[in-house]
Amino acid sequence: MTHPDARTLPPAAQAEKRRIAMTMREVGNSFTAIGQALGVHYMTVSMWWDRYQAGGLAALAVHTRGPKPSVHRRLTARQEQAIQRAITDTTSDQVQLPFALWTRAAIAQLIQRKCGISMPARTMSHHLKRWGCTAQTRSSVHTNNEPKRLRRGSSATIPAFRSGRC
Repeated sequence: MTHPDARTLPPAAQAEKRRIAMTMREVGNSFTAIGQALGVHYMTVSMWWDRYQAGGLAALAVHTRGPKPSVHRRLTARQEQAIQRAITDTTSDQVQLPFALWTRAAIAQLIQRKCGISMPARTMSHHLKRWGCTAQTRSSVHTNNEPKRLRRGSSATIPAFRSGRC
């Protein structure tokens, strides 16, 4: 019988499963019986029990998984703010960049100049998404009054800015 992965449950449900497991163990149920009843492996129940004996229910608290969001970022918070300010307060030609609009390549070049950090386009997309920027195609920015020859084949992306943020 397969059970859903307990790690995908909300934190409150995970905590409840652990609390129930400890209550069942204190009553005298085996790790195997508890695991079958709760849909987890008996070794998981055993690890919970060891943590519970060492530190009580507080030791069973659900913690966020994986690295902290800011651990592996290449730009510091101050650098990100400076870049966002530059994007919202100036145009790319005002900072002597050879671009007509703020594109991923233009912003990456700005970061290279200001911070000395080389950034690939895919990483730029992650930064722009986190900063609240969205990419728009040329056809969604311009009116439909343009001749077909100007609209045809224009797939360049242009960052659009929401609510004063980049």
